[in-house]
Amino acid sequence: MHEAPILQCLKKHGQKFGVEIAAATGISLLKVPAPSRMRRISRCSATRFNDGNPVDGMLS
Repeated sequence: MHEAPILQCLKKHGQKFGVEIAAATGISLLKVPAPSRMRRISRCSATRFNDGNPVDGMLS
């Protein structure tokens, strides 16, 4: 599993969407585990706005 680089990314940058974690760590999005499978990471739903358009997702 890729838990160590993901935890390092989150510690350094704070909450991120899965796609942002994949980009920051170089891990394929398909290999970024769901936060619920990584017991040391919590998650919540969030809405961000990009140019006024809502983007719903799950933050880790």
